[in-house]
Amino acid sequence: MPEYESSAIKSASYDQAKQELEIEFRNGGTYRYLGVPPEEAEAFAASSSKGGHFQAYIRNNYTAVHLPTEDVESFPFPEPVLPSAADLDAVVSEREPDNLRQYATIFRDIFLKSMDVSPEGRMNMAVAQLRALGVK
Repeated sequence: MPEYESSAIKSASYDQAKQELEIEFRNGGTYRYLGVPPEEAEAFAASSSKGGHFQAYIRNNYTAVHLPTEDVESFPFPEPVLPSAADLDAVVSEREPDNLRQYATIFRDIFLKSMDVSPEGRMNMAVAQLRALGVK
């Protein structure tokens, strides 16, 4: 991202294919503005007052998404290892197969379908489903 000598804006980058303008502010926040046409991004980059142009033409005219302080895509998260249905069946076959298989399936489905939810959120979802089944 090119850095600017602006009192408000530290740096910015533009993805023309996605029409997204990402702006890092000096206060530490980073936002991605969606649906920004190339002409607007070029006008922003060419403006003598980045903060003034942002306030007048971008801030209230495009949808903003607040980005985490660290780039999640480059953070070294390990790939999740999720059990297959066959693995779950093998684990629960010796014990109360009906209940355990049902519980294991609930957990597997939640983890497979909600990877964008935090681990705590996924656990809360699983606990809520188990409680709905009468498990304490």
